[in-house]
Amino acid sequence: FAGYGFNKSHSAAYALVSYQSAWLKTHYPAEFMAAQISSDMDNTEKVVHMVNECGSMGLEVLAPNVNTGEIHFKPHGENTVNYGLGGIKGAGEAALEGVIAERKSGGHYTDLFDFCLRAGKKVNKRVLDALVRAGAFDSLHSNRKAVLDSIPMALKQAVQQIKNDEFGQNDLFGEMLSVEATGSTQLLDVAEMPEKLRLKGEKETLGLYMTGHPIDIYRQELTTLVTGNLAGLHPEKWKDRTVAGLVVELRNKVTKSGRRMGFATLDDKTARLDIVMRPELYESIKETIKVDMVVLITGEVAEDTFNGGIKMDAKTIVSLAEARVDKAKAIKLTVHEGFPQQRVAALKVLLSSYETEVTRGLPIIIDYTNSVATVQMKSHDERQFFPDDELLEALFAEGWQPEVILS
Repeated sequence: FAGYGFNKSHSAAYALVSYQSAWLKTHYPAEFMAAQISSDMDNTEKVVHMVNECGSMGLEVLAPNVNTGEIHFKPHGENTVNYGLGGIKGAGEAALEGVIAERKSGGHYTDLFDFCLRAGKKVNKRVLDALVRAGAFDSLHSNRKAVLDSIPMALKQAVQQIKNDEFGQNDLFGEMLSVEATGSTQLLDVAEMPEKLRLKGEKETLGLYMTGHPIDIYRQELTTLVTGNLAGLHPEKWKDRTVAGLVVELRNKVTKSGRRMGFATLDDKTARLDIVMRPELYESIKETIKVDMVVLITGEVAEDTFNGGIKMDAKTIVSLAEARVDKAKAIKLTVHEGFPQQRVAALKVLLSSYETEVTRGLPIIIDYTNSVATVQMKSHDERQFFPDDELLEALFAEGWQPEVILS
């Protein structure tokens, strides 16, 4: 076929380009990958793939940063790449060029308020929101929730300050009037958002998780539920393994018999694993298992003769919440002396939204400690609560320190 379908001149040209690319990738890996990612910066799927490729090459990709980032990805030393601000979804290139130009002429930004004062005419709330959720302000402020909530105030103060400058009020009355006219330059005092929401913001703006992995939150809990991580898997004939991970891809196809079977890709930060779901199993879980969900899968590991590596033929797939129902005995809440009584009433209201059948839930155990003794109280056996992340996060937000007690 090559004799007429892919002639020798094409073969020679492609061979030369392949050789040049391989040589650059080997001897100048950071420069090569920065250029490669920048060339496809508008395609999030390709950016994610190439950032992962950087990891396999031993290159570190630094998180976006308003004080060091350029529009494109740039090499930073031999083994490091700076994330290109242009790769952030929702942050337009024209606005970013203005931000970078201001930084180069006036120096690094010192905080959110300095940023809004100097670059406020070039960016709007939508752009700022995308930059913060992507982590581009982390070098200035560690609390992303406080920054997000303070954006309207900072933009408003920047507009007022610019008006003051235009009328010359600073020249006449000095800096004191400027501060009084614009208000405080401190971020709002709010608690940081849960790690799960931080990572969700990164995924929505970058297409990937930069500063962590959703499964990290469950690492300790999963050690008692699985037989090992994905990186440690190897084929063992006739032996089932139980693994856990984040579903990063779901797809299906119609078999010759006309039934649908499913395929998934599981990621636990140590490795990725392809999952095969036969028609009976796929039909039973297709409405409940979604992308970005942490699941536990039991099945047989085998060599993947088609794609290479290994794959798992799944026998059961359950969400982490369902696994808790099977493997845990209760949700424990810890309370110390002095806890406001009205919070107990609020707890009753909160729990009522998550009450479920006995077969699908767990009881609540409250450990109460004062200076004299410790007492443990358990909810009535007929009152069970479905232990999904939404319930645990709601309890945590109310200061109840929830803990899933495994059997």
